[in-house]
Amino acid sequence: MKYAFIGFLFVMPVCHLAAQESYKDQYLRLLRNGQFNELKALLEKWEKAEPANPELYIGFFNYYCNLDAAEGTAMGKMPDGRYGVYAKREYNKKNVYEGIKYLDKGLAFAPNRLDMHWGKIELLFEIEDFKGAGETLFNVIEMSSKYNASWALGDNKPVDNGKNYFLGYVSRYYETLLNSPSDDAANALINCAQLQIKTYPESTFAYNILAVYYIYRDEYETALDYLLTAEKADGNDYVILINIGRLYAEMKDNVKAKAYFDKTIRIGDAAAKKQAKSLIAYYKL
Repeated sequence: MKYAFIGFLFVMPVCHLAAQESYKDQYLRLLRNGQFNELKALLEKWEKAEPANPELYIGFFNYYCNLDAAEGTAMGKMPDGRYGVYAKREYNKKNVYEGIKYLDKGLAFAPNRLDMHWGKIELLFEIEDFKGAGETLFNVIEMSSKYNASWALGDNKPVDNGKNYFLGYVSRYYETLLNSPSDDAANALINCAQLQIKTYPESTFAYNILAVYYIYRDEYETALDYLLTAEKADGNDYVILINIGRLYAEMKDNVKAKAYFDKTIRIGDAAAKKQAKSLIAYYKL
């Protein structure tokens, strides 16, 4: 059986054994080989030697999450929003929550380790604990302004352009929440996006994802309010301008719809101009 390195460990290569194999190298080797008894003993030894090392707690996290996990299939709405049969790894939820306890211990030593926050959120998504994932994402957004200049990944590698990197990852999680047919996912999306708007009012993605959420529910006026506020934040965001135009067209306000498509044609890039012209033709404006 293949064992998954949860979230933030997929890129770790297998190291050739050296004369002085590190704890991390040993743990990765044992995990890949599915030697869980030996791995547990190694992690306990490592904890005594380096109790403040965040990599240790990632090791515990991966140990517990892979313990009793199995490959399977599922039928329904896939992560990309389509419906069908897809591969799905089945985790023992009790083990996952035990692994998260260890990850939280590591985050107490290194709260700037963004890979650890993301790993926690992604595993909660995997077991469809959208409430827990949403609470974790909310907490990370809340603390983000303090760490945008010092975010780090595996082995404490610094993140370049931390704020943009952070917001880019958050936008992916919003899309996952939007495509999840769960009240907990919907509540998480609303709470986190509203917090992002409060924390980063100049960034338009959170306004837009909330607008899409309300459009799906035919609450056009609420959606329009978010899009118009986003336009005030960045009047040159082509996605926002086109979405305002489309929403006005759906609301049968053809004059305003045409005005926003025309504005996109004036200031947009080639792709935005092409889309705006296509929408004018589609709505017969």
